[in-house]
Amino acid sequence: MLARTATSKKTEKKFNVWVLTWNVAAQKTPSEVPAELIPPDGTEIVFISLQETIELKPVNVLWKDNHNTYRWLDIWDSALSNYILVGYVELVGILLACFVAKDVHKYVDYVSQDVCKTGTYGYTGNKGAAGMRLLIGDTSVVAVAVHLSAGEGGSQMRRRQYRRILENIRFNSMHCFESTAMFVFGDWNARSEIAFDETTDELVSGSRVPPLNTLWEPPLSFKPTYKMIVGTEGQRFASKRVPSWCDRILCRASFPQALIPQEYRSVPQVDTSDHSPVIGIYELCVTNAV
Repeated sequence: MLARTATSKKTEKKFNVWVLTWNVAAQKTPSEVPAELIPPDGTEIVFISLQETIELKPVNVLWKDNHNTYRWLDIWDSALSNYILVGYVELVGILLACFVAKDVHKYVDYVSQDVCKTGTYGYTGNKGAAGMRLLIGDTSVVAVAVHLSAGEGGSQMRRRQYRRILENIRFNSMHCFESTAMFVFGDWNARSEIAFDETTDELVSGSRVPPLNTLWEPPLSFKPTYKMIVGTEGQRFASKRVPSWCDRILCRASFPQALIPQEYRSVPQVDTSDHSPVIGIYELCVTNAV
């Protein structure tokens, strides 16, 4: 790519970014993507984070049985026929994929990837993160798909895990924070720490601790996303678990207008898992995409 001269006039484009996180709970891969999880017309960039694409039993973790992960990738590739898959990363049951609209593909200069394992003292990938960095013109976009350890009362362990992830994810020696815009999204397993009618969300309470305090999230205006009873369209929760907002999309921008949230919601109608999917839509300012 030819270097741009210092006198070149900066150009700006506004791209719509559609972000999905969904813990699919090792369900059988459907024949097609649910209609509610197809991005709307006018979306230029799509990031998809799936967790538990396979059952997280020891044999799958150790022997990396990823056939079901690739089946999920195939059905999304088929559903997004007007998009091009520019990259994907998988770590045991985590799948991170990025699609761009066909007319946007020419602007994508570079894609790099990394993973960070946090399971079993940091040696196994049953928990951890998969990361991807795109360069579009002069604008760098980082996506980090996370799946942290489960369990009520494990908030300190989860904080150590996301700190490890954000400190160790690298893209050709570049830190994940060295970006114009960043999404950190997935199943944080963040738990409500007291009774449902008096919930205190651990991800919010922990957001004052570096490096998470550099990330932000649009207001939560939807019901908790876990633990749902399958087949109830998000209307019923498992009685033995405090309902929690486990599934989240956090963001970071290098300047205020770089990333503007447009929509943030759950999709309880898709009820084949005990987690509801969560979708975020953002306007991304892209410079010098020529």
